[in-house]
Amino acid sequence: MRESIFITRWLAMAITCLITLAPACAIEYHKDEWIKEKNADGIELSYQISKWINIKDMGFDADGNPVKNDTIINCVLINSDSYRYDIIGKLRIPDKVRDYPVQCIGTNAFSRCTLMTSVELPASLTFTMDEAFSDCSRLESVTLAATFSSIGERTFSGCTALKDIALPESLGAIGNRAFQGCTALEGITLPASLTRIGDYAFSGCTSLKEVNGLNLSINIGKGVFNNCPNLSTFDLSSTTGVFPGVFAGNSIITSVVIPEGVTAISESAFSGCTSLESVTLPSTLTSIGARAFSGCQSLKKVEGLDLKATIGACIFSGCASLKGIDFGNLKGNIPDMAFAEWTGLETAEMPEGVTGIGNKAFQGCTNLRSMAIPGTVTAIGNYAFSGCRSLEQAVVPDNVEKMGTDVFSLCSGLKKASTPAVSKQMFKDCSQLEEVVVNGQPKVLFDFAFLNCSSLKRVVLPESLTAIMGGVFSGCSSLGEITLPAEAKFLEDRVFDGCSSLKAVYSLVSSPATIPASCFPSEVKGVATLYVPAGTRQLYEATGGWDFKNIVEMDQQQGIGGIAAGKAQDGRCYDLQGRPLKGTPRKGLYISGGKKLLGK
Repeated sequence: MRESIFITRWLAMAITCLITLAPACAIEYHKDEWIKEKNADGIELSYQISKWINIKDMGFDADGNPVKNDTIINCVLINSDSYRYDIIGKLRIPDKVRDYPVQCIGTNAFSRCTLMTSVELPASLTFTMDEAFSDCSRLESVTLAATFSSIGERTFSGCTALKDIALPESLGAIGNRAFQGCTALEGITLPASLTRIGDYAFSGCTSLKEVNGLNLSINIGKGVFNNCPNLSTFDLSSTTGVFPGVFAGNSIITSVVIPEGVTAISESAFSGCTSLESVTLPSTLTSIGARAFSGCQSLKKVEGLDLKATIGACIFSGCASLKGIDFGNLKGNIPDMAFAEWTGLETAEMPEGVTGIGNKAFQGCTNLRSMAIPGTVTAIGNYAFSGCRSLEQAVVPDNVEKMGTDVFSLCSGLKKASTPAVSKQMFKDCSQLEEVVVNGQPKVLFDFAFLNCSSLKRVVLPESLTAIMGGVFSGCSSLGEITLPAEAKFLEDRVFDGCSSLKAVYSLVSSPATIPASCFPSEVKGVATLYVPAGTRQLYEATGGWDFKNIVEMDQQQGIGGIAAGKAQDGRCYDLQGRPLKGTPRKGLYISGGKKLLGK
């Protein structure tokens, strides 16, 4: 069984080698042979000889039998644990084995040969398979032949002693993580023939200081030089198209000017560049990838940012020194998570023309102290400002028609808010919120809208309100009174759970409906006074859920409690938001002479 697995594995490798080395043609597998042969230093190495037959342009003999020609021989140096510790110092790989040119170094061929210090590869070699020399912790230098064409995935990863490798001019590709963790490598010169550098190819090369010949316009994967803290700058002038993440994790670079012609910045391109202070962006830029500048804690200036470009999530997350940007003539929507986790943002003055704020657009902007949402905004997404704990006041414009969940949740510094509508968990855990004015015409207060707003003392609810959903005021331990509008007949369970300071409930509903027994907790029903319209006391007493100990009828002439100190005593009438009214209201609560009165 073990032998079967071994043969299957190397058969797959041989097929890969052949596809890479052989010309594009129809082929048929013929035979494999495994041999061992000593090199010039007496080290016995293992090889796989694969014979393939080309059946392109197949002919036929006189009897009609197919004639098969052009046998292709592929010789691969393969892995063998038997010589792992025999290789001490320099390894020389021969050009030929039994007259077959050695064309490929197989997968894991010299992985963990910890006593090997240098490698000389033959001119016959064209590429290496994955992880060929990975974890060779004492490997110091590699000599590649002039005809060498590609380096496989992780080929030299973990070669912590590798200091010197000269890449030949024929090299076309460097695989993913090919030199990852080569901590002794100080410099590298990339040939002009190179067309691809794989993901994280040189990541973790902590001693790397110089990279020559880099063309950023070729196919470059993500994180190529990630966590190379000693690498300084590159020549970027010829770069066009997509700017790759070659700087990610660089702690030395202080400024970057991205040239005209660059149209996109890749995801996390500059993430973790802790010393980066300024960035200049080109006018040709049309998109910025997610977290492009995340963790750039020294970044103070960004020039040329056009918010009409497509912006990925959290592009400035963790940028504690960047206090703001010019929103310019931004129109349309601010994308989802565009500025999430931007810890340095202090003000967000959005211009007229912005029509929507995406989900989590400013979530976690912990130093955001003030913002201006223009009247052109009609939609605010889920968690748009959640976790903005330095925000003290929120004014949502009247034109907002769509309000997401948790818009201001966890804004622990928020003290005042006005909004045309109240969505689910909109102010959840806003522990310093004292006053909310609902100035629109919503019909519903959604679930847990003010959950754990322990400082909330005053809420002005609109006359349009018909329903208050479950747990809306749960945990509002400072709420002293509440007025239920005339049409607010539908109340769910636990609406006032934990409202330990609630002493007065003004219900303007003339024909109350049954509500859950848990809507008002028993301790509230025992100490708070329920004020009801004149002539409705018995109706309330007979309706489920309204079993307050103290129920008092109110009428137009009866004062029902003082209003805040300093309210005008000029005989004029005011609504509950303190705005002067014309004449005396015919119905609803209003303020006159410093007292709350009920108009029938």
